[in-house]
Amino acid sequence: MKLIFGIILLTICSNAWLLVQGQGDGVINRITTSSTGRAILDPNGDGYTSKTTSGFLGSDVTNSEIAYKIVPSFSTEPFGDLSRGPSHLFSDIVPTAGGSGFYAYYDGTNLLFRFRLGSIISGSKGYSVLIDTDGKFGATGTNADPNYQAATTGANGNPGFEIEVVLETNSRIAIYNVDGTSTPTLVKSYTNWQDMSQVSIAATSDNGTPDFFMDFYVPFSDLTASPFNLTTSSSIRFLATTVMSPQAAIGGPKSDIYGLADNLYSNTNDQYTAYINAQCGTTVTNLGSSGSGLCGMCTAPPTVNSPISTGTVNISGTWTVSSLTGAVTTATITIYKNGVSVGTIASVSSGTTWTLSGVSVAVNDVITAKAQGSGESMCLVSNSVTANSCNSTNKPATPTLNCYTTSKGITGTNLSTGWTIHVDNITRSTTNDNVTNSGGLFAAPTGSSPNLTWNYSSGCTGGSPLLSGSYKVYYTNNTSGCISEAVFVCVAGNGGSALAGTVATPVITSPSSGNITTATTSITGTTDAGASVKLYIDGINTASAAATGGTFTFSGLSLTPGQRVYITAEYNNGTVSTSKCEAQTATITVTCFTNPPIITVDNNNQLTAGQAITGTSGDGTGTTIRVYTLATTLVATTTVQSGGTWSTGNASTTPATYVAVAGTSYYATAQNGSCGVSSSTSNSASVTA
Repeated sequence: MKLIFGIILLTICSNAWLLVQGQGDGVINRITTSSTGRAILDPNGDGYTSKTTSGFLGSDVTNSEIAYKIVPSFSTEPFGDLSRGPSHLFSDIVPTAGGSGFYAYYDGTNLLFRFRLGSIISGSKGYSVLIDTDGKFGATGTNADPNYQAATTGANGNPGFEIEVVLETNSRIAIYNVDGTSTPTLVKSYTNWQDMSQVSIAATSDNGTPDFFMDFYVPFSDLTASPFNLTTSSSIRFLATTVMSPQAAIGGPKSDIYGLADNLYSNTNDQYTAYINAQCGTTVTNLGSSGSGLCGMCTAPPTVNSPISTGTVNISGTWTVSSLTGAVTTATITIYKNGVSVGTIASVSSGTTWTLSGVSVAVNDVITAKAQGSGESMCLVSNSVTANSCNSTNKPATPTLNCYTTSKGITGTNLSTGWTIHVDNITRSTTNDNVTNSGGLFAAPTGSSPNLTWNYSSGCTGGSPLLSGSYKVYYTNNTSGCISEAVFVCVAGNGGSALAGTVATPVITSPSSGNITTATTSITGTTDAGASVKLYIDGINTASAAATGGTFTFSGLSLTPGQRVYITAEYNNGTVSTSKCEAQTATITVTCFTNPPIITVDNNNQLTAGQAITGTSGDGTGTTIRVYTLATTLVATTTVQSGGTWSTGNASTTPATYVAVAGTSYYATAQNGSCGVSSSTSNSASVTA
């Protein structure tokens, strides 16, 4: 009897297994638990995600009941490239023959997402959709995100996403605000996650067993509300990430990032940046049934050289192919003036300079460029350069002052014919120049151009005392109006009360250590409250700000390597006795950007005593890694090897190979060639005994 029962039970179980297999692809094997959700995810209510109950009958993309739009993969989404988790299973996004594994759709009310996964389990995991809404992303380039958060631990970092939508299995569907943070803020959640999700059998079998579709949705109204304020016409870029626990990918243990081979990138920020900067922006409307979906891979943008003068000029720049596998190595460059094409250059090879000759340019014309490789999309724009008759190459020279004294005046040289001398007393809010010559304080210049000598207030040889104050001395070109860099001199003790001292020299607080790189899009600092602060780039006053409460910020910057940057502070409080002399920072040369390195640690953020300190870097082979104790003592200098790894055990380590010492904490910095030194690793690592 027991034997018969066992046979019957085995038969029932086998038939149940065969029933699932017999149903084949398209079957919804975990049905949405709410009628509302079923109507959204299975509109015809037949229990299949395929168009008919016969299954997909071929492609499970074109024959899907819901016309999901493919979110393109920029390399065939590989198997087994996960940062964490088992290959081919519940957190592995797997591809079709065409390489796709992630999809989206807008039904007019709801935003739907579909993941193609190697398997489904009952455990608690995260299926995340990360969305960029402002078109700014990454640490460098024209569209770098000012809220970039470096990836230094393997979990933290955010290169520019603003929104994250996550299906957290066995928990909820959550919508997070992740703008400028590695610590997401929950905005909305739906606690009955099965009311808004379903699982079905896909037509693919990546490992000899069926793959599965994980579908879920959120009302689009959740994203149109504050703080996101999206519309159906807002440009968005997005991609999928699986997470090994039911939480956000930002700040969480990421498993598989869609669209690229995870194992080719040393940190997640680099991978996210490579993907998003190759995805053209789309709109929610384009994700609808009649929408165009997403375009193909964007060709990397070119760079336009600056400055650009006025007249009939040559416009030049460079172009470098993206790092993505399959990106073509030649492109056509199109140059635009005020958004209108003025010419193209075909077959530009990666890493070379291009030039468009004979372009008519007027003051304030804005020059940009785009690139397009064969089979790719032209969707990324270069940096913009505003044409100006005044630039670092044609502005007047900085005045050379022979002397200035409290008892007499100012004497200068290096004046050219056709220039005007300006001497402004900032403290007293008075201006004077040798053309107006108020009060007859300027004598006629003597000598020969371009080395004419001039005197103000009788120069340094006699005459009336120079009034106290902070003076600004500069030249202008009478033809172009270009202004030279200014020289500031402070005269105290004559002509009334003395000044109250010198304004506090501006201190740059961000970026840290005043390390200005091509990734810098804003500069913040401190000086005396109420000071007038000016930013100079290559000697040209580019921006001004008030130090409200003693703090100032310059934003919207687009810098290139080699530019010279300094900041001045002027302080006029209405009276001489309460005003101050001008001060300025040292000149800082803009360098290229280096990613902060990562120190490899165990799950407790620990190193092991007696073993080499190792890690990864997002920069190329040969990048210098410096390892310090928290006491800021440099203990080892090594270099990044092929594959993006580094170790203080490498033979090239100086002064010698190094192993971690018990009871010591470490951090590291990186420097790629002549680029600036990176910020330090945020995961300062301690050593176990």
